[in-house]
Amino acid sequence: MIFNILSAVLSAAALAVSVLVAVRQLQASRRSDTNSAILALFAEYRSLPMRDSRDKVYRLSSDEEPAPPLSMLPDEVREDGFRLAYYFDHLGLLIGHRLLPSEPFVAFLGNGCSRLWLKLKPCIEAERQRRGVRYYLGYFEMLALLSDRQDAEVINHKLIRQALDGGRRARRGTRTSY
Repeated sequence: MIFNILSAVLSAAALAVSVLVAVRQLQASRRSDTNSAILALFAEYRSLPMRDSRDKVYRLSSDEEPAPPLSMLPDEVREDGFRLAYYFDHLGLLIGHRLLPSEPFVAFLGNGCSRLWLKLKPCIEAERQRRGVRYYLGYFEMLALLSDRQDAEVINHKLIRQALDGGRRARRGTRTSY
């Protein structure tokens, strides 16, 4: 009887440990996947085609009234506009659905997303009207608003300050241990 009880307790403990290990492995796997996605998105943003697209869109004249739809921009800038709009829209979708954290991207992009949104907004709104779709590229718009709300400078300053303070504490701790 005691052997049966002890066996049941040990089996339950082994099951609990197995479940805990499986949960931890799943969490580590998700973190790894998230980190890989973040690094890939950072790399894409810094790629030569994206840099060229940003440069072209920043130079885009906003004198034309009314603004043309995104799909009717001049040939030399149309694909660049779509490249940037789709990049930020997809990124906004991942952040909006909490598949990726917002802070690393807001800190990394600075005001780049907001500036590009302001540059492309008239063309995107014209494209929405042309297509009859109210929220076309809406995640791009959401990400630009989020970027404005979560100031990159504040995020970066806080992170750098924490790292510097942590480094100082660690060095002080090393000195006091002698």
